[in-house]
Amino acid sequence: MSDTQAGKTNLVYAILGDGRMARHTKRYLELLEVEHHVWARSTAHHPSAPSLEEVVRQCDVVLVLLNEGAIVPFVEAHPSLHEKTVVHFSGSLVTDLAHGMHPLCLFGPALLAAEAYQDIPFVCEPGPPTFHDVFPSLSNPFYVLQPESKPLYHALCVLAGNGSAILWRKLFAEFEKLGLPGDISLPYLQQTLRDLEQNPHAEGSGPIARGDVGTIQTDLDGLEGDPFKAVLRALVDASTQRPSGEAP
Repeated sequence: MSDTQAGKTNLVYAILGDGRMARHTKRYLELLEVEHHVWARSTAHHPSAPSLEEVVRQCDVVLVLLNEGAIVPFVEAHPSLHEKTVVHFSGSLVTDLAHGMHPLCLFGPALLAAEAYQDIPFVCEPGPPTFHDVFPSLSNPFYVLQPESKPLYHALCVLAGNGSAILWRKLFAEFEKLGLPGDISLPYLQQTLRDLEQNPHAEGSGPIARGDVGTIQTDLDGLEGDPFKAVLRALVDASTQRPSGEAP
């Protein structure tokens, strides 16, 4: 971030992209009445659409909100970006061409209220620039993570967020095949979340937490022929492994 931008509270942003992350970011800035301009390849051919160079020229910060694999080639291909503060929101990408600031949240098709956006924590690479340098108008909590830790950090996010969603979708679908409404499991899901909120390190309940080998085997037998049998087996195996050096 240039010296002329440092300390400014009325920064102007360019949002590059039109996926979910770009749409949510655009909505957040709109709710806060923060000036921004949008450019996307899908609409760049329209006669009335501004060019990328025109959008970048009007801004202080460029948010490159593309698929992770497209970020570096895109920045490399557009020298006009090199004179700006360039930021990406990927949780795993590390590049000298852009600063990583990852919003720790799942972004669905529905847009959110301002308060929900403001509660989202950002996990950022060490500055400069800092999160407040880049987003002086945002009050989101933010944390600093060393670049070498980002692959593990993002893997954990995928495992817990995407992984748990896959498991719950599996339950909903299979319940319906059994003649049970999928939504009868929602109290179970909600209590699981409450238990995690109250004590994130608790072992929980159920046969895995109890070490109930007999029940676990019955559960595995119930998944015979289902690829999720291997998932349950892996969860059981992972839960019984102790940290290195811990006594059995």
